[in-house]
Amino acid sequence: MTISLGPGSQLLVQGTAPPLPPGRGEAEPPFWTCAIDGRTIPASPGPLPGLHRWPLCGLPQELPEGDHVFTIDVDRSAQGSTFYVDQITYFPLEDVRDTLSNPVVIIDIDDPAVEYLRGRWSTDQGNARWSTDPDARIRVNFTGTKANWVGRVLRADSQGDSSGTYVVDGQDPVPFRIRGARPGEERVFGGILFETERLPMGAHTLDVAWEGGNAPFTFDELLVQDGSIMAEAISVAPSNSVGSSPVDPAPVESTLAGSSSSSTSLHPNSTSQTGEHESSQPRSASQPLISTDPSAIPKPSTITQTDTDNEGNQQIIGAIVGGTLGGVALLCLTILLVYFMMARHKAKTEEPHLNQTSNSGTRPALQSPGSLSHAQISPLSIEIGSTVAYHRKGSRVTTTPESSSSLGAPTMAQRSAQRIIVHHEDSGARMEQPVALHVPPAYTP
Repeated sequence: MTISLGPGSQLLVQGTAPPLPPGRGEAEPPFWTCAIDGRTIPASPGPLPGLHRWPLCGLPQELPEGDHVFTIDVDRSAQGSTFYVDQITYFPLEDVRDTLSNPVVIIDIDDPAVEYLRGRWSTDQGNARWSTDPDARIRVNFTGTKANWVGRVLRADSQGDSSGTYVVDGQDPVPFRIRGARPGEERVFGGILFETERLPMGAHTLDVAWEGGNAPFTFDELLVQDGSIMAEAISVAPSNSVGSSPVDPAPVESTLAGSSSSSTSLHPNSTSQTGEHESSQPRSASQPLISTDPSAIPKPSTITQTDTDNEGNQQIIGAIVGGTLGGVALLCLTILLVYFMMARHKAKTEEPHLNQTSNSGTRPALQSPGSLSHAQISPLSIEIGSTVAYHRKGSRVTTTPESSSSLGAPTMAQRSAQRIIVHHEDSGARMEQPVALHVPPAYTP
C-alpha cells in the first residue's frame, strides 16, 4: 500500500493488532514493513490479537520539508494472518492549513469545548472518560454539519446494556443504546454510540445524558463532519459542576477516515484521573489521539491542521506591546520631572538677595571719605544706628586704591564662596558736645 502525503511532520500508523502467523514466536520481528520516502521506520506487533488502534509503526521525529510517500509492505509468506490498517495520523505543516477544506474534526476528552456537567468522571487509560453516576451529563459545543459520538466497551463483571439520550440545540431528546461487555469479551475500542442527523452548517450544542443500566457511559471523542479546524472558534467556559472533572485546554484534531486516511494532532493524551480500569493498553500513552473505525465517518478529500495558539499569541503580544509603551511613557515623564526640578533649583540659587538695615529703606551713594571737607559738614539731627550695610550674598568685593585718603567704588568680581566684606561709610554727622559748667561749693555763714 502506498500513500502520498503533503508537507508535514511525524507519522503514526495504527491498526488492529494481528495475531502472529503459525510457526512464529513472539520474539520474531513483525511480518510487515513501513517506510517513508524509501526509508524503513520502526514497527511493533501487538501483545494480544484483536487490539483495536494499536500503533503498528511510526516516526516520531520531524520529517524533511516537502511532500512524502508512505508505503506498507506485508510479508505474503505469513499465511493465515490478516493485516488491518485503522488509522494513519499525519501532522501537516501549519502553512497549508488554509488550503484544506471539509475536514472531519476530532474533539477529544480534554478539549475546551467539552463540559462535564454532572456526575463523577474517571479516566480510562488516559484517553477516555467514563461514569456510572445517575444522570451523568456532558455538553459539547461544536461547529459543523454532523457529529458522531465515539465510546468504548469496558470489561466488567456484570454484562448488560444501558441507555442514554442526546439533545441537539435544545430540540427533543433522542435515545440511544450503550452496549455492555459480552461474556469473555475484552475491551472494544472506537465504537459509535450514536450519530446526529444532518445539521445546518454552523455552531451547535450537544447535550448527552446517561439514563442508567449496567454498561458504563463512555466518551472517547466526538467526530464532527465539516468541522472548524481552529480551536479558538469554540469559546466555552470550563464547567464548575459538582463532581465534574477539570478540563484542561487542548487543541481540536482533524482526521481522515479509511485505510489511507490521515489526521492531525498537536499533543499527547492528557493525564488520567482516579478510578481507571485495569487492562492492556491499546495504544501508547505518549501517542496522539486518533480517529475511530473508518466506516463511521465519511472520507474527506484532504488532510487538515489545527491551530490553537493564535489567540494566546495575540494576547501575549498585546500584553508585551502595552507594557513596553507604558514603560517608555513612564520613563519620559520621570526624565521631564527631574529636568524641571533641576532647572527650578538652579534658578533659585542664582537669584540675588539684598539685606539692608536702614530706617529710610534707601541705599546712599558711596563716596570717598577723602573728598569731603569740614566746611561741607553740617550738623544733623539723626538717630544713632543709621549706618547702612549693603552686600550681595555670595559675591566678593574688591577695591582699587587711588590714594591714601580715597577708596574707589566697589566693583563686582568673579563669583566665589569667599567671606563677605561690609564697607561702612562715614555720614559726616557729629553730635553736639555739651558745655561743662563748674559750680563752686556753697559756703554757709
